[in-house]
Amino acid sequence: METNVLELVTNPTSIADKQSIMDAVEHMKQRYEEGGLCVHPLRELIILKQIEAFCKEAQKVAMPWAVQEADLLNEKERKCVHNAKVAVKCGGTKYDYSGSAEWQELKAEEDSYAEEAKMAANKRKAVEKNMEMVGTAVAIETTAPSLVITLL
Repeated sequence: METNVLELVTNPTSIADKQSIMDAVEHMKQRYEEGGLCVHPLRELIILKQIEAFCKEAQKVAMPWAVQEADLLNEKERKCVHNAKVAVKCGGTKYDYSGSAEWQELKAEEDSYAEEAKMAANKRKAVEKNMEMVGTAVAIETTAPSLVITLL
């Protein structure tokens, strides 16, 4: 039977602390290392990806209400809320500087440097690619294969 993610998140049986989370991850790792018929890492990874997508969107929805609730707490109460420390961050202010001729001149100068840097980086990458093809580049690290999972 599939677990309903919304039910899991909105009615958890307990609030996990960091150690509980790490213990669960370690248990998962041990299951994979031991193998067996009930181990399905690809399926589980896809489920984790689905949970991650849900959490990302759900956090956006919950944030304004959670900020209001956190504003009601004093500093001492914010130090431990459901096994988490809570800090209310003030949003930043954006400014438009484009009305200043001096700013426009400096921005144009900066952009020209950025274009030069981009061209130099492209030249360097071309040399690196050539070195790889002719075998003069020395491999110092090989990354492990990974999966790209796109939810449908």
